[in-house]
Amino acid sequence: MVPERPHASAIRFGAAAPIAGPWRISFASAADYPVFAGEIGMDELVDVSTLRPSFAGSIRYEADFVLDSATESALVDLGSVGETAEVFVNGERLGLRICPPYRFGAAGLLRAGMNHICIEITTTLVRETPDPISLYMAMEPVGLLGPVSLSRAMSE
Repeated sequence: MVPERPHASAIRFGAAAPIAGPWRISFASAADYPVFAGEIGMDELVDVSTLRPSFAGSIRYEADFVLDSATESALVDLGSVGETAEVFVNGERLGLRICPPYRFGAAGLLRAGMNHICIEITTTLVRETPDPISLYMAMEPVGLLGPVSLSRAMSE
């Protein structure tokens, strides 16, 4: 039996089930990557530009969740994402997406009990070093906005 960590979401498969967090979020500039620092905890996903307006680099989101049963075929859907997303489940890389839909197959990687998801969102450098045109453009949200969900995949 896998011991449960405190603050892990419990998920029962049905339709899409949310991975609600809480989320541990840390940051790495382009120069510092892959070393992340400045971890903060969040119960809800928000636009990171409201917290760190000039941040450019990678943002790591981590959460634990408990499944009532293992599944051989599952789909992780990140919902809305500001830039690129790379996803890891239980230490295994699911892939990288540069545009919607931000969906990833997780065949054979989810187990009954405790599971871990790690999502790295990488931004462009425009917030750190804006060019003359971007100074006058509306900026898109930054980071993982969700909702992050898990569902059984019909086929991988």
